[in-house]
Amino acid sequence: ITNASSNYYKFASNIWRKALALNDAGTYFPQWGTCLGFEFIHVMAAGGAGAATPPVLQCDYDAEDLPLSLNFTSSSSGARMLAGMPAPLREALATESLTHNEHKCGVPTSVYESNPDVADFFEVVATNVDRKGKPFVSMVEGKKYPVFGMQAHPEKSTFEWTTKEAVPIPHTRHAVEMSQWFATFFGEETRRNGQQLKNATDQLIYKYSPTYTGATGGYFEQVYSFSL
Repeated sequence: ITNASSNYYKFASNIWRKALALNDAGTYFPQWGTCLGFEFIHVMAAGGAGAATPPVLQCDYDAEDLPLSLNFTSSSSGARMLAGMPAPLREALATESLTHNEHKCGVPTSVYESNPDVADFFEVVATNVDRKGKPFVSMVEGKKYPVFGMQAHPEKSTFEWTTKEAVPIPHTRHAVEMSQWFATFFGEETRRNGQQLKNATDQLIYKYSPTYTGATGGYFEQVYSFSL
């Protein structure tokens, strides 16, 4: 995601630019970044690969297999992604280790002091520290654009059951409610778009068959394979 010549960067940056352009033209088009995607949207907010000095990412975090509670910022009181969240669930997010982290790279909280482009683009909703006590940004939302992100993996609490994790993924009631909350929130964001696919049937995931990889030690419970 920091190499402008990589296929991943070319593909993802194209989505980023098109989404912002659509919003500028009056078409509501939300984006969400999880983990690597969270890191990527920060690279793009800073101007793209190689644009930021110092870099917006540091890759010496000890945060693999690490469930954490969230340290909400003062700005979180006005966060759209938390608006209407039941008080017991918000309290659980702040006190229970519900968000599962799987990263070595991350966005230091100091970036929001040193990089005005990033600070102007995102509002920090929550932060965390890794096992060594090093702080990182863990939840953001765009100030102008509908861009949201989490460094942790909210989806894992609902869909990932592999036993290969050094620390188990949280599957408590509150962890599942957390996962469902953010999925529902972003689903509602996408409903504001109003566009339609020319042939929606061809785009349904049900046309494809996942491969179960959890039993073989795969990093994910199941994967989809596509021919390009």
